Amino acid sequence: MGCSHSVHNETKKSEKAMKAAVLIQNWYRCYKARLELRRRQALNIFENIEYADEQDQMQLAKFFTFMLEHYVKNKSSADNLPKIFNPEPKQKSDQETIISLIEVPDTYYGPRLKFPLTFADVVLLIDAFKENQILHARYVLEVLLEAKKILQQMPNIIHISSTVSKELTICGDIHGKLDDLFLIFYKNGLPSGNNRYVFNGDFVDRGQNSMEVLMVLFSFLLVYPNDIYLNRGNHEDYLMNMRYGFTREIMQKYKQHGAKILHLLEEVYTWLPIGTLIDKKVLVIHGGIADNTDLNVLEQMKRNRIITVFSASNYYEEGSNRGAYLKLSHDTTPRFFQYQSSQITQAKTLHERVDIVENAAFRILGERMISRKTNLIQAFQKYDPNDTGKISLSDWAKATEEVLELHLPWMSLCPRLVKTIEDGYVLYNMGFKDLPVVRAPKVAKAGMVETLVRYRSDLKIIFNIIDKDQSGLISMDEFRAMWKLFCSHYNIDIEESHVDQVAYSMDLNKDGSIDFNEFLTAFDVVHRATNKL
Repeated sequence: MGCSHSVHNETKKSEKAMKAAVLIQNWYRCYKARLELRRRQALNIFENIEYADEQDQMQLAKFFTFMLEHYVKNKSSADNLPKIFNPEPKQKSDQETIISLIEVPDTYYGPRLKFPLTFADVVLLIDAFKENQILHARYVLEVLLEAKKILQQMPNIIHISSTVSKELTICGDIHGKLDDLFLIFYKNGLPSGNNRYVFNGDFVDRGQNSMEVLMVLFSFLLVYPNDIYLNRGNHEDYLMNMRYGFTREIMQKYKQHGAKILHLLEEVYTWLPIGTLIDKKVLVIHGGIADNTDLNVLEQMKRNRIITVFSASNYYEEGSNRGAYLKLSHDTTPRFFQYQSSQITQAKTLHERVDIVENAAFRILGERMISRKTNLIQAFQKYDPNDTGKISLSDWAKATEEVLELHLPWMSLCPRLVKTIEDGYVLYNMGFKDLPVVRAPKVAKAGMVETLVRYRSDLKIIFNIIDKDQSGLISMDEFRAMWKLFCSHYNIDIEESHVDQVAYSMDLNKDGSIDFNEFLTAFDVVHRATNKL
């Protein structure tokens, strides 16, 4: 009897332990699911704002056209235009001769390249970049020049065939993330005659090592021109580089020869193929269609088999996403591989990693709302005819989408963005909850502050163009001219005397020039430090 009773107790204990284990497992699964939902919501915010920013890039291009047309009428003004508005005539001197005149000093301890390049040279280059060495400007220019020669011989669409003996790896956007590129090579092997690669554009911008990424890819192209294929992306573009960081990276790393590199790089961009066609079945292209695209082709496309490959991990924020590449066998069946290059977040919990991504997403969304605050208030008031200061949650969501046009789930985002009350109404006049606040000179009016926040990225590009040597300084007169032309193009009504007041207030040391860092400090979105969810 005693033995039977003991067995019964043990059985009950086992059952309780099993139920407890199942309960904990279910709780953990729900916990992870909630975190994953938050992470995906944050990514949705990032992606929609990025898309809207890239649409704004088209407006910026129109502004540059306006600038050019404006200055054509005035010869003296045109002489003072930055190079992008007033291109200099091409030098008669041969590019190779110019490059050969650039001396590499004995004090340079980085890799010394000899052309034609070999596989060993590229390995040497990779090892140097792993040690954070910077390739000398002469070798950068030589790699770009030799790459241009090869690219000029290529058609718009590269046709390749899959074979049993040669696998083909397709990589998406790298965006200057050298760690991701090296991780791909570590997992998948270096490019070679038996290990072919297609890199589908957006090699540069955003990441801090765009030049190194570009040098590695172009160097492999020089060694294996028939086994590595580079398509052009929308970031292989001068204006995109001005906006998203590659131009500044070049000027910071290559101050003396930065302009030469940018000029040659712009030529190289124009010769990159626009796509790769594999076995006449698989088209690898960065994206977008032209106005003369054959719509019949699109009608017949099996869209459930169009695949998007993005190879930059931690793209928006550390821990925000994984990168991926795919491999095609001879029967064009894709196999997918994911990875994540992570150093900062390795010691953080899953909850902490999601918090980092989510908080960053709401910061940039907050900037967007601050920049359109006046328009938002006006839109809210349309749903509040009695001026009560409150509207329904659904009306708040509709008004916010009308103004921001970001196609986000505003009703679910609302509690993180504004103050609400229990009956489901939003107190829109009480300001935004836990959103960035704007700090600006006392002389700045609210309308100008919102305008500066709204167009900050565009103004930064224009500032960088005027600041030819990337010193971070422009003259007061240049700032006034830039701002007045900008207001003229975007139909912004701000008095010239007020612009002068603001410019004078930003010149803190009164030396007659403006530091863009001070400009961003004077008119910037300052994020509130908070650990709240």
